[in-house]
Amino acid sequence: MIAYDRAVGLHQVRLSELDLRCQCLETANYDGMLVWKISDYVERKLQAVEGRVLSLYSQPFYTSRYGYKMCARVYLNGDGAGRNTYLSLFFVVMQVNYTCLLPAGTVTDTTAMIADCVISQYSYTEPSVRWYAHVLFQLHADGSRVSIAIIRVCVIL
Repeated sequence: MIAYDRAVGLHQVRLSELDLRCQCLETANYDGMLVWKISDYVERKLQAVEGRVLSLYSQPFYTSRYGYKMCARVYLNGDGAGRNTYLSLFFVVMQVNYTCLLPAGTVTDTTAMIADCVISQYSYTEPSVRWYAHVLFQLHADGSRVSIAIIRVCVIL
């Protein structure tokens, strides 16, 4: 009976691994764009503040069909100098079977936008007005400049 339970346990682990792999393949994007919705943000932020879960990883995405494989890593309570103050976002370059064939050190212009679509601040004077904040970062390949823009959008309900 112990051998049977062990075999069932191993099969369950393998099924979980295959399920995760299928989810990654289903959400794979090959045009260098990542759309990542962080669900239960308030709960996850609380976990980060309490130190239970420091960072989250996005699903992988690719710069092209046979390009670099990357994912995003976010520290909801900040990392390093931004700890307990800011949200920290990093892009992680991941290994693929053909990494040795890719050009080394290829950097292109990168744009990241963080959009607050769920958590909104209601105006005290006008409860039918909802504000959304979007932060846009642009890193240019030649290293000449980094652009940061904060976009505030007002929606009247």
